Amino acid sequence: MSTWFRSWIWWLTIVPDGWDEPNRIHYVKPPGAALVARMDMDAFAMVVRNLIDNAANHGAPGGRIEVQVEQGGVIHIINEGPVVPAEALAGLKRRFIRGQTPSAGVGLGLAIAETIMAQTGGRLDLFSPAPGHDGGLEARLITKTAMAADLAAADKTAPR
Repeated sequence: MSTWFRSWIWWLTIVPDGWDEPNRIHYVKPPGAALVARMDMDAFAMVVRNLIDNAANHGAPGGRIEVQVEQGGVIHIINEGPVVPAEALAGLKRRFIRGQTPSAGVGLGLAIAETIMAQTGGRLDLFSPAPGHDGGLEARLITKTAMAADLAAADKTAPR
């Protein structure tokens, strides 16, 4: 197991202030899946923490938060809550833009997460409703490793 992955698992075991509801955060990793990416572990921890913090603070009070890891560097952070309208969702990654929420904040968490992902060759995508759900929001991190694998697979299947 890489140092990077061990550090992330260690980080998830820390319970930040306000996340003290038992069984609120669910970590799902299929057997054999390994999350490997060339990315600074502190930057990665900042991105994941911002996204889990947003899921906790802006989703349904006490609602479930699911962190799913896919083979190859894709991470899904899904919360329960109302659907975020498409026109609001489109602007949420811009600095100082906030959705309709009573929670504190200035609208920087998603902007920071997107900037870090872009600087490391990855991507942050937002979906609401969360795919496969009636509501909620999914923040999907696609690391450079996952993007490279997608491009390689597409290249192999492209007509010659």
